[in-house]
Amino acid sequence: MRAVLLDVDGTLVESNHYHVLAWQAAFRAIGKEIGYAELHAQMGKGADQRLPVFCTAEELRCTAKRWPSCTRRSISSATSS
Repeated sequence: MRAVLLDVDGTLVESNHYHVLAWQAAFRAIGKEIGYAELHAQMGKGADQRLPVFCTAEELRCTAKRWPSCTRRSISSATSS
């Protein structure tokens, strides 16, 4: 192998669709149903800015321990669709 090309920010490959699906699945895992368009409008923001748009401070505190495992499962299921 002579080179490796990484497309971290979606410049070369449009990956927002899968990013939105993964976030939808992660929210669904904690009992929140968020629409595709609503989530898509928040793409480009970090999770620290995106989460407060859809979750109250109390919800964030209650789910903080569960979120990492939910997100890993969600990304896996969204990319296999």
